[in-house]
Amino acid sequence: MKFDMKFKSHLLLIALVSICLTGCWDREYLKDLHLAYCAAIDYTENGEIKETIELIIPPDIEQKATKNEIHSSIGSTVRNASNQLRNKVRGNIRFIKYGFELMGRTTAERGLYPILDVNYRDPSNPTSNVRLIITEGEAAQILEQKKVGELKIGEFIKQKIDSLEEMSIFPKETADTVFRSLMDPGHDFALPYLGRDGGEIITKGVALFHDQNYSGMLNPDQSIMMVLLMGQQGKNARFTKKLDLGHSDDIRNFITINVGSKK
Repeated sequence: MKFDMKFKSHLLLIALVSICLTGCWDREYLKDLHLAYCAAIDYTENGEIKETIELIIPPDIEQKATKNEIHSSIGSTVRNASNQLRNKVRGNIRFIKYGFELMGRTTAERGLYPILDVNYRDPSNPTSNVRLIITEGEAAQILEQKKVGELKIGEFIKQKIDSLEEMSIFPKETADTVFRSLMDPGHDFALPYLGRDGGEIITKGVALFHDQNYSGMLNPDQSIMMVLLMGQQGKNARFTKKLDLGHSDDIRNFITINVGSKK
């Protein structure tokens, strides 16, 4: 009898406490969100910031696939351009799936700090897995392709960067590691360097930086050697060299070297 009364009193106490607990009303539905997968930053001829983003739009019904939209805006600062962009787009923009940020070479020559500072200090923007990429021309032109084959532009570039990191062509740098390097005056860095050839997105090599400014580039073979010297080798590292072996057949005068990570 005493056990039964004790059990009932505990049950009543739990019920009373549960009534006093507040619920969580801070929720957002996926159908109301626009997920930003990537962004491009350029300077206009007037010295303003042009921000271009790829938004992934969820389908109205489950059977349909997602689609992507490309939107651009111009502002005096990165934050101003971002605010202008939000005014254009219906629904909320969230960066929880943010994968990389493209920057035109002109932007990189002016310096990365003003671009990265805003995003790095915003707790809603991820940085630890966000890749930074330099483009030969205007970065927005790459996103404006929307698709490469059957892949959305953001998916294609992410797969391309991941693959080339495994091939030891690109060092594994993120927005987080780059920003920390900017705070260290004795530590420079290098970023993936992409270009366009018609409708193709091609690898130019890596863009080199001194402090926060673009200072030059290395071709893909030189990039592999740099990555090896940095100790950031991927799953393999392969490059081809021409040797004078005295063969009349040109193909026999070349040797392909593969640097593996086996013990």
